[in-house]
Amino acid sequence: MKSRAKTIMSGKGRGIGKKLGAFGRVISQHKKITALCSLLLFAGAFALIFSDTYKPSEAAAPPLSQLRALNTSGLSVANQLAPTPAQLTAFDSKVNAGGTVTIANQGDLLALAQRVNAGNDFAGRNFELGANIELSGSKPTYGRTAVSSTVDDYFVSGSLSNVWTPIGNVNNKFRGNFDGKGFTISNMTSFESGGEGVGGTITTEAHAGLFGFVENGTIQNLNMTNPVAIAQQQTFSQAGSVVGKTTGQVINNTVSNAIVASGSDDSFAGGTAGSLNNSAITLNDNDASGIIVSAGTVNQTTQTTSPIDTLSGQAGGIVGGLGVGSSLTIDNSNFTGGTVLSNQMAGEIAFILSF
Repeated sequence: MKSRAKTIMSGKGRGIGKKLGAFGRVISQHKKITALCSLLLFAGAFALIFSDTYKPSEAAAPPLSQLRALNTSGLSVANQLAPTPAQLTAFDSKVNAGGTVTIANQGDLLALAQRVNAGNDFAGRNFELGANIELSGSKPTYGRTAVSSTVDDYFVSGSLSNVWTPIGNVNNKFRGNFDGKGFTISNMTSFESGGEGVGGTITTEAHAGLFGFVENGTIQNLNMTNPVAIAQQQTFSQAGSVVGKTTGQVINNTVSNAIVASGSDDSFAGGTAGSLNNSAITLNDNDASGIIVSAGTVNQTTQTTSPIDTLSGQAGGIVGGLGVGSSLTIDNSNFTGGTVLSNQMAGEIAFILSF
């Protein structure tokens, strides 16, 4: 079905989904697009959508407007990865030596996460992968389940082992640069649930991914296979294979066979990045494939949800959402296969909502 080219719609708050209909449109492949959300500083919320074509992601499924929430009540964490004292000492020696820090093994990567989350932002420091890294995270069970004859939830369940703690969070952001050098990080499993405290310690926002929150840094030349990034928080959650939330640049990264899911009243999920906020963002030469889901949340304690029309989920094959005051350039980025689902707004490459 052909869609209208370059459309700007406006509405107030979370009701925007009704004004736009059940589907966000897609940003087509191999097209350079600059979105100037700084022009959208009016009251309320605005959606900025670009497209040439629209393709339903699940032709046999009920309409996406019937998707209500992400339900992680059956998800638990068996163990989380953590660096040993020896691994921390070895990493600190590399950092203290100055210059570019080579991440040579799993221990170095774990140590980087630990040091950032403890308060060292590494502003301006450069890190690069020196080898492929296996994180051996387990995979959840997932799918759609009927809540009623007209409403579905998306469930993610199982006991997760070797759970990854993202590099950076809302309190301690990563401000360095990371170059994957074409190497691959395999089988990362990230589960952050700030509202309920399952799988993470973030209390105000949940950011899932290899990186949780990056400020003004660049992540580039990284390959990821079989990543899992799940974020759930009652108010605000963001999930992406490479990064949950960033104000920096995301260039030339490839993600394959991802499972990315985000659930909250304001929810963002993208195959590469969950959300991009408050900066001039370049999102060039990024490819992703997998299952991308963004919806409301089922509270893990009470098993209740907000009404569907108050929930706001944005999902994109590459990126989920763009913050107000930001500008975005996307060039040669492709969602190469899989499914993008949202209870409100979804796009094959991106659905961009100023927030």
